[in-house]
Amino acid sequence: MITAKIAARFVLVSLLSAVVAPVIAVAQTTHDVTVGNNFFSPANLTIQVGDTVRWTNPQDNGPQHNVTGDGFGSVTAESFVFSHTFTEAGTENYLCTVHPATMTGVINVQGGGGGPFDLELKDISVDNDITYQAGASIAIETRVENNSNADSTAFSVDYYLSTDPQITPGDTLLGSANRPALEQDEEDRFTVNVNLPGNLASGSYFIGGIIDISDANNANNSDFEDEAIIVQGSGGGGDSMLNPGHSGNWWSGPSRNGEGLQIEISATAGGGRVLVATMYSYDTQGQPIFLLAVGQVVDGEAAVDVFIYSGPMWGPDFDPADLVESQWGTGRFTASSCDAVSMVLTPNATFAGMGYTEIAAGLSRLTSSAVPCPLP
Repeated sequence: MITAKIAARFVLVSLLSAVVAPVIAVAQTTHDVTVGNNFFSPANLTIQVGDTVRWTNPQDNGPQHNVTGDGFGSVTAESFVFSHTFTEAGTENYLCTVHPATMTGVINVQGGGGGPFDLELKDISVDNDITYQAGASIAIETRVENNSNADSTAFSVDYYLSTDPQITPGDTLLGSANRPALEQDEEDRFTVNVNLPGNLASGSYFIGGIIDISDANNANNSDFEDEAIIVQGSGGGGDSMLNPGHSGNWWSGPSRNGEGLQIEISATAGGGRVLVATMYSYDTQGQPIFLLAVGQVVDGEAAVDVFIYSGPMWGPDFDPADLVESQWGTGRFTASSCDAVSMVLTPNATFAGMGYTEIAAGLSRLTSSAVPCPLP
């Protein structure tokens, strides 16, 4: 298990080469903004890198104002002229600190080529409706956006496998994709094929990525597939395959104390196996509930339908005609050993709308059945 998580990845690139080029004069523009009585006019400007904005407050004997932005500011006075040259692309917000509710403005600085850019790893997507074998190839659909007014440099995306949805460089590296520079306000969609580790244990895993670059906002450089994938480990049969020996009581550890499952795996008349799991938990209002999961065991795992029940009253008022069965969602169960089972339960649209979310958990055994695991 991964015990420490890093929120973002920073890569420092040192540029050690000098480029000598002829100096070319570039015409630059001065833009005028009037500081009025509780307003700036125009309040929004779009300019180019190297342009200057000049604010003029002509109001002698009027109220005092100022111009205050990130790294620039004027005096506070009844009359002033203040200029600032913008050398980097980006969005600059400013205001009058005397009248912050009514006097605000925005400067959109474009161009410059070398200004700050912001790449966002917008989406990571994999096919999680199938069970992957350890060592198998998996296709990862990726979408990166450049959320800035400056072109990016070339970049790469690193892909990781994790036992939880917090993707960091401490997880298992699956591979990388090198990508060309991305123009301002454009997106890059591509698919990368990577291989899962050949010695991977059976269980639930998350796939995610991190853009390997340092840009204007490193906090949005990572993303992951929301739903876990199910992996059948390299060991094949034995204790890595769900079998009647996994019947018993299970829980997901002290962090979810007060919640648990009863799992029973039994043979069917046709020679197959069926898993029935009863999960005791709580609804979105904190009231106790139980979910019933039922499904066939195929190739060592169980894809289940999950149901929730309500209606009958306690004691002498119990009436089976009051029973209401509703499908809550679906799920999957796998095993990595006789004492470790992985579970993913996903609510359908109806119950997701009530506030229920997907649960992906590793379960530990509390009690055993009389059936040996693995089967002799």
